[in-house]
Amino acid sequence: MYLRGLLRLFLLPVFVFVFERGLSQSLPEQDCIGAIPLCQTVYTTTTAYSGSGNIPNEINPTRSCLSSGEKNDAWYIFTAQTTGNVGFLITPFNGQDDYDWAVFNITNKPCSLIYTDVTMEVSCNYDANIGCGGVTGP
Repeated sequence: MYLRGLLRLFLLPVFVFVFERGLSQSLPEQDCIGAIPLCQTVYTTTTAYSGSGNIPNEINPTRSCLSSGEKNDAWYIFTAQTTGNVGFLITPFNGQDDYDWAVFNITNKPCSLIYTDVTMEVSCNYDANIGCGGVTGP
């Protein structure tokens, strides 16, 4: 997957990368605009999020492969230092964890357009079956 841009966000377990400038931390991590910044190569969390934050339905299930929309999610942001390929691995704490994700490019568009602008979704992974059975990534 080839990505360009300065910033990227992603959502977990409906895991999403998004690209945007000037995000605020005034909203919860379950909203695109309140994404958790990642400043290191490896990020580990033991937090299990419940619900979809103050802005529900940021992802349109009829336009995204995430056909169930947002559920128990968290958004993350990181700054790409160079243009090139980006990859990630999501390692579950146990085999019953199910992590689905999508990548959205919002370098020049706000989080609020994710719902209506299908061109913002760059990559996506969703399986309706529960349980991922291991590491997930693009």
